[in-house]
Amino acid sequence: MLRVITVGAAQLGPIARSAPDAALLLAGMCGSDPGLPLARPDRAGDFLDLRPAPLRGLRVAWTFDLGDLPVQPEVRRVLAARRGWLEDAGCAVTDAAPALSDADETFQVLRAALMAGMAPLLRVHREQIKATLAWNIEKGIALTGEQIAAARASQAEIFGRVRSFLADGPYDVLALPTVQVVPFPVEQEWVAEINGEPMATYIDWMRSCSRITVSAHPAVSVPAGLTDSGLTGTALELKVHFTKNQGIPIHRIAADDPSNAAAVREVDLRKKYRYTRLVPCETVCTSCTAPS
Repeated sequence: MLRVITVGAAQLGPIARSAPDAALLLAGMCGSDPGLPLARPDRAGDFLDLRPAPLRGLRVAWTFDLGDLPVQPEVRRVLAARRGWLEDAGCAVTDAAPALSDADETFQVLRAALMAGMAPLLRVHREQIKATLAWNIEKGIALTGEQIAAARASQAEIFGRVRSFLADGPYDVLALPTVQVVPFPVEQEWVAEINGEPMATYIDWMRSCSRITVSAHPAVSVPAGLTDSGLTGTALELKVHFTKNQGIPIHRIAADDPSNAAAVREVDLRKKYRYTRLVPCETVCTSCTAPS
């Protein structure tokens, strides 16, 4: 039987400065909705009654590059230190990752199909649309039904592959870089090469993220540390297979536990870490660092 996932390339989720804040936002987002037949039937209480999750014994599949992605040395350096934190906290960390290179083409097709919905905007306002976006819209317009159907079938297969890797294998969590590069100048539209390897399109530099999107499994990104400049940072993405009755709830893995100095601690921007920035946060605003 052919299983097809109809979620496309877009995924919804909150951005928050702490695990409790993220839980509050998820509580407001969850629940059944007659207008959204695929909405998860979670209850708000599932997110509001959080307890710190012990890290000792957590089985972590760790990868710097999903086997084949270029990752800047500075990103690897920061994350290598965080791996040590996990091990010191009692996690069993193993070098392992599912094969996801085929997710790249799947993402390109699903994203382009989504962008095709902007075709009327392109026809009317082409002169106001940047070249990369126009390229992506035209790529979507040119897709055939067969290509889109194949991409949906591929996503269903990738979903099952990642589910099997976590649910049937000896791992609770997949940990990997959220981004492959450190922040770049705001004047630069996209990353054209990583470690000397050219990027074929304007979205290829974020494949460590897009591959996870294609898998359609829940994920959380948390600050992992600062680069040597002290102004920029990188993030560690944690991925877990989770059903109502099986696996470790991802919001519990991300919950704060002050007794464990680990990369999966509460995402609190008032503490030691900050998300990637090009300038010190205080020179932009104080809203994310001011005491609550």
